[in-house]
Amino acid sequence: MGATENIFVYLASAVGLHLISPPEFMQAVAEGNDPPAQTVAQFHDLVAGKKIKVLVYNVQTSTNITEDLKRQATQNGIPVVGVSETLQPIDATFQEWQDAQLLTLQNALNANALTH
Repeated sequence: MGATENIFVYLASAVGLHLISPPEFMQAVAEGNDPPAQTVAQFHDLVAGKKIKVLVYNVQTSTNITEDLKRQATQNGIPVVGVSETLQPIDATFQEWQDAQLLTLQNALNANALTH
């Protein structure tokens, strides 16, 4: 798994997914900073080499770097899944919100498994 931010770290761990994104990259993006150039290159290599099966990103944060990674993942046939930090939609219960995010992730993982 790859993730552009560390908001996905706990969920990935809880469901047994191996997150291989550079931690410094995820932390920098989460803090609103530019990630170190070396970690950007590492992440691009992970995507280009199809080392990740799904790319998870924060729908509430967008940078040129994360948009480029999403575009590269899509071009390489890697499913891209958005997650949010806050309840979405606003009228959903916490459980509905989390269930929807997990279902989207499961569907992406299943789709990847079928195509690879």
